[in-house]
Formats: sequence, C-alpha cells, structure tokens
Amino acid sequence: MTPPVKKFLFIVEDLYGGGAEKVLLNTASLLKDAGADVTLFTLREKIDHTLPDNIHPINLGIVTKLTKAISNVAVEKIQASLIFKKVKKISPDVIISCSCDKITRHLPDTLNIYYWIHGNVTGFAKDNAKGYEKFKRFYNGKKLICVSRGIADDILHNVKATPKSCQVIYNPFDIDKIQALANEPFSKPFDKYFIHVGTFEERKRHDRLLQAYQLSGVDTPLVLMGKGERRPHIEDMIEEMNLASKVKIIDFQKNPYPYIKAAQALILTSDAEGLPTVLIEALICHTPVISVDCPSGPAEILTKPLDKFLIPIEDIRGLAMAITGVDRRRISIDSNCYQLFSSESVTEQFISL
Repeated sequence: MTPPVKKFLFIVEDLYGGGAEKVLLNTASLLKDAGADVTLFTLREKIDHTLPDNIHPINLGIVTKLTKAISNVAVEKIQASLIFKKVKKISPDVIISCSCDKITRHLPDTLNIYYWIHGNVTGFAKDNAKGYEKFKRFYNGKKLICVSRGIADDILHNVKATPKSCQVIYNPFDIDKIQALANEPFSKPFDKYFIHVGTFEERKRHDRLLQAYQLSGVDTPLVLMGKGERRPHIEDMIEEMNLASKVKIIDFQKNPYPYIKAAQALILTSDAEGLPTVLIEALICHTPVISVDCPSGPAEILTKPLDKFLIPIEDIRGLAMAITGVDRRRISIDSNCYQLFSSESVTEQFISL
C-alpha cells in the first residue's frame, strides 16, 4: 500500500531577504520533487529571489505598513488567527515557520509546527540578555529546527531555553543545479579577483574584511556583491582606505554562482552566522573559502583539510595571511568537502518530521 503523501506548509514573512528565504525556497522545491505536497504562505507581497518552477507562493497580505507601525501582541494575535483560518483549509501534516515567528508563535499548539532557526542568538542580538529573554518568550515549549549544531548548542547552553524539542537539520543543497548555474555566461568583473557575497549590514563586518584585504597587500581586486542600507558607509570606508582602485561593489545577482566560481576565493568575515549558505555554495562551485571562525557554522563546514582557512574572529593578520596564501596558489576543492549538505540526506530528515 502506498503511504499517504505528506503535506507541508511553509510560512514566511516575505521572499525579499537573504539566506534564510533562499534556503526555504530550495527546501520546499526539493520536498516537492521528492513527492511531498507543499504549500508556501507569504505574509506580504515582496519577492526578490528567483522562484523555483514548482513553487507558487500564496500571499496572505496580513503584514502591511500599518501593522508594522502599530505592531503589538494584540495585532500579532489577530494576524495569527487569519493565518489559522487558511491553515484549517489545507490541513497540513507539518508546518514550518521561518522569519515570522513573532506572529506564528500565537498559532495553536495543537498544530504540528516547527520553528526554523537560521541564526545564532548570541551575537545576533545587540543586547544578549534581552535577546535571550525574547527567545525564551517566543520558543520555550516549541519544536525547533536549527540549521547548525552551533545554533542548537547556543540555544540550550547559552540562552538556556527549554524548547519542546531541538533538532539539527543542515540546509539542503541541490549540487547539480548549483553547478549548472555556475556554468552560465556572465560578465566577469576582473580576470582574477576575491569575492565577498552578503548583505551590507553591520554583522557582516565589511570593516574587518577591508582591513585584512588592505593588510594582505595583494594586487588582486576584491569584489563586494550585495545590497543593503550600509552600502554608502562601505563606499566611504573604501575611499578613506584608498582602496577605490582595487575594491568594486556590484549589486546582488539573482545567479551569483558564476561570479563565485570564477573567484580566487570567497571571504566571510561576519561576527555571527547561522549556517552560512554562501560558504557551502562556494565549495560546491569548487571555489576556496577563507572564513572567520564566528558562531556558528563555519567550523562545521571548514573541516579538515580546509580548517587551515578558518581564522580566529579577531585575527586580522591571520585573515590577511590567508588571503596572501590563496592569492599565490588557488587550492583545489573536491566533492568530499560538501557532500554532507547534499539534498538527498537532508530531504529525508524533513520527510520524517
């Protein structure tokens, strides 16, 4: 007898942001390919990512400028009740909430709902004590999925939260698809260059990146790909450091993979991450990676022999030396470096929820 098709519902505020939204679309698409019934609710119409052919978001339109302006628990509960009406119509077996938990935390506990945690609480909050209290208020007694072991450890040991359950499922990557996209034609910014891909926000620490790059003394240009409100600030830094002739900012690309594949190396300098998708994508493109050992994720990705490119977070000189080393010799990356994140093993874990 054929087992019944499992029905998944993903709920996300919008599809405008960075890594988490991209991972959601990828996971939903892979589950659909695996035979699951998949629905995606967005809470407002804002789409920046390329949608997979088999995923068609349903916009509920419950997050507006007005609701954001007057945001409080009463408004959140009304929004949750509107979501619940739609949920009852499709009766999903599994609900996964992503980047909208302020609202979905008010959904009834009778639902089989998991809260998908993509970021490390310590380091993401400006004030850790406040961040910890807010996290516990949202998630104590809830079922959590964490995208890295580092996030789960942080929640249980630093935040000291008491979720109903807390499991680790790595982000799935469609390796063949990424490698095919990486081979698409593109306009190469330089013959040889380093690349940083990430939102222009304080946490990504472009100041640390530019300091290490300047200290390395390499002539190979540095490309910063991204978007965000701190772009003018970063442009000012580049000017002040006399790096304008060597550092180029380009807009975020819907297909960044050809740019990543052609780079001498991809560099990550963040204060905190969840499971930095871009590191894994770079390895899938067979591009070397240089990363700070921030919480959390890089240490789970850059295992031996790649751990020599995992640099202590405040070691600017170490970062500079790594840049110099890879500039002289671009190491080769083989498939063992990224097989842990293949879509097959990860999809099975979601199906078993």
